[in-house]
Amino acid sequence: MKKLVNRVNVKGRNLLLACVLGDADINKEGQVRFVHSWKQYEYIKWKFDLLRRNGIKVSNFFRYINTTGYKDYNIQYKFTANVTMFSKLLRKALYKNHRVYFKRKHLNRLDPQGLAIWFMDDGSILRRKYKGKYCGFYLRISTYCSSEQADNIIQYLKEEWDIHPTKIHESKIKTYDAYTINFGAKEGKKLINIIKPYMCPSMMYKILYDIEELKSYYNI
Repeated sequence: MKKLVNRVNVKGRNLLLACVLGDADINKEGQVRFVHSWKQYEYIKWKFDLLRRNGIKVSNFFRYINTTGYKDYNIQYKFTANVTMFSKLLRKALYKNHRVYFKRKHLNRLDPQGLAIWFMDDGSILRRKYKGKYCGFYLRISTYCSSEQADNIIQYLKEEWDIHPTKIHESKIKTYDAYTINFGAKEGKKLINIIKPYMCPSMMYKILYDIEELKSYYNI
């Protein structure tokens, strides 16, 4: 059997961790898998190039048809990161009951770029309307984690970034109540100011709270 070695540098390790906190997943063999729909082609290509530039060995980037998903999302793009000792250890450290478990020691390894990746994967902007006019916004990271994990995330954001979000109960998933992380306009702007320089251009719509900026983004 070929012996695995840990040849991933610190920057590459932290990028992989950020990706797995978001949409990427690690299988039992330690292979990190990246999949996005055709609507996010530019974003997955951006991830592919970013990881390669930071020393992560990745597979070929390819297009395929997913026959099990929704009709609008059946064309997808995929690549994988090679199995390393680090990726195997990362799965062991991050996963609990087949899901990522948000621990403070892992969150501490996120830099602004890692935060941006996590938000681009799981974050969204929700705009408020009053009498047909936009009058505010809030941000959400769809963690769907336990209350304890949500508290870990909130404490991390408060202490490391001076951002004060709240947890919102969304639903019950099997054996636990699921929570998301929500940011009001004031706290949302703090997060946006941190991650904006690191956003993939095609994902900027997720942080454009000004309607005129959003119209300009879509060339309206």
